[in-house]
Order: sequence, then structure tokens, then C-alpha cells
Amino acid sequence: MYSYQDPLIFPSTINGYPVTDIGEGAFFLWSGTSVTIPDSVVNIQEGAFSNCRSLTNVIIGNGVINIGDYAFEDCYALTSVTIGNSVANIQEGAFSNCRDITRLVIPDMVINIGEYAFYACNSLTNVMIPKNVTSIGSEAFLCANLANITVASDNLEYSSADGVLFNRLYGLLCFGLFWGKKAA
Repeated sequence: MYSYQDPLIFPSTINGYPVTDIGEGAFFLWSGTSVTIPDSVVNIQEGAFSNCRSLTNVIIGNGVINIGDYAFEDCYALTSVTIGNSVANIQEGAFSNCRDITRLVIPDMVINIGEYAFYACNSLTNVMIPKNVTSIGSEAFLCANLANITVASDNLEYSSADGVLFNRLYGLLCFGLFWGKKAA
């Protein structure tokens, strides 16, 4: 295993070549506390930072479009995540078991939130779903203390009432997305 600086701040270029991807499992089990991903990166691949158990702070640049499957899974100490404004896809399990995340801002450009994306992020109490989200996978927000989901009023796919998430098209309560809210 390599030893990387902490905080880890990626350069935009290496030897004149742009840094555009963070590879699959590239920093698996890294013991650092802070990561800053530059705007040049467009893709964070599967498991890139999974099991980084000391990681507390992540800043994802505005060039990132895709946060891959389980990219930050099991980063138990992660409390602060800044997701760049260009992110369109938060894939399956991207932040699952990041149990100390207390605040989450999902950017307006996000279209897809995959299954288990924020599963067991048990310190989350509130989530705001922006206007462009058209797909939320099952158990995406299965979080023990999540008490309120709010949906942007101009979202055409989802709505919320009293903090509960509904699919507008079918008029159905979206079961299995979170367990913090109790049915009336």
C-alpha cells in the first residue's frame, strides 16, 4: 500500500496530461482525513475511496459528472461532503455506510440517485431532492434518523408531503427509501 499525503489534493494535470478519472479502488483503505478532487476530474470510479475509515472531509470538484458504485462506501468518519455542481449520477452505494454524514446538499444537476446511494447514513436527518432528479433507487435513503425528505416544487417525477417521498407519476408512496419517518 502506498502512503499518500494528507490532505490529499489532486493536481489538475500530471506531466501535462489532465487528470480526468480516479480509478477503481485507487485509494481503497487509505488512512487520510481529507480529499479535494479537482474540476478536471469527470469520473470517480467504483470503490475509489471505499473503506477509508479516517476520511472526514471530501470536496468533489465541479467537473465531476459521475460518482461510481460504492465510491465512498464504508467511510465511517465522513462528516462533510461537498458535491460539485456538475454531478449527474450518484451511483449505487456511492456513500453507503457513511454513518457520520450530517448534512447533504444534492446539486441541481443530479438526475440519478442509485440504489443504496446513502444507505445507513444514519446521522442524516434531512434531505432535499432537487428538480432534475428523475430516478431514485430502492433504499437510497434507508437511514435510521432521516426524518424529512423535501422535494423541489418543480421536480416532475417526485414530490413530498409531511417529509415523505412520493412518485408523482404513480401517486405512490416510495416504500423502502428511508425508515426514519413513521407512517401516520
